[in-house]
Amino acid sequence: GSGRGGAPGASNGRARSSATPPPDPNAGRGNATPKQKELVSKIQRTKDYYELFGVARSATGDEIKKAYRKLALQLHPDKNTAEGSEEAFKKVNKAWDVLSDSNKRATYDNFGADAAEGRPG
Repeated sequence: GSGRGGAPGASNGRARSSATPPPDPNAGRGNATPKQKELVSKIQRTKDYYELFGVARSATGDEIKKAYRKLALQLHPDKNTAEGSEEAFKKVNKAWDVLSDSNKRATYDNFGADAAEGRPG
């Protein structure tokens, strides 16, 4: 007779269900705090890179770096699940790329973001 008890693969099914499922990249989306949503919204509305970081146009590189790090931490996709947080994070990185480079920053100060990013204005 058949010495195997139970349906084929039954024990495998049990073992598999107790395993941790792979992380869903969209898990938790929409569970953001009101503060996170507000931050993302503010960044999406803000056009000026200095305003984005909350620093003066005369800010030093260190002041900008500090402001960038703080924002980047708050907006990192692993930390902030608000809708649009990924785009806001990219925008902050783009602003940092311009303001952390003295040549790009000078171009930005004189001609705006398009010129600083090498796009035709």
